[in-house]
Amino acid sequence: MSFSIKISVTMPKANFKDARFVEAIERAMETKTKPQLMDLFEKTVSGWQKRPAFESEQVSNTARISIAVFPFGKGKGIYEIVTRGSPPHTITAKSPSRMLRFQTGYIAATNPGSLIGGRSHRYGDFLRTYYVNHPGFPPRDFDKLIAEKIEPEFSSDMQQVFNEVSQSIGK
Repeated sequence: MSFSIKISVTMPKANFKDARFVEAIERAMETKTKPQLMDLFEKTVSGWQKRPAFESEQVSNTARISIAVFPFGKGKGIYEIVTRGSPPHTITAKSPSRMLRFQTGYIAATNPGSLIGGRSHRYGDFLRTYYVNHPGFPPRDFDKLIAEKIEPEFSSDMQQVFNEVSQSIGK
């Protein structure tokens, strides 16, 4: 299960024929949008012990300029599960002759509707069992929250780029 957030600029094809528009948009996305996105994604995992790293990829073609951000590394799988949520499921020991051992209480490092991550906390008595029915948890939807947060400023930044380039070339 892989996912990414993609922020794109779509503009008239005539503007893509003018390298000044394309270069200005690419520069704004590289110097402003990309650092903002990377910072927001990093905030979602602050305090995590097994945290993913994040990569970005900027793509330009004849109709669109985009930046995609996605998790990678050891914490990628955990990040994807936390982002998408988990339905109720059974957890069993890796070997039939072994038992699970865990504490009964848990405070999650993240909360639905929040981009700020923290440190998880376990508490309570220890239990040993061969399996446990995990209740699941709601999705954190980090990608959607980040897109909602950055979209207004991104739109404003891109409009400013269009205006500046248009003025400089007399359109």
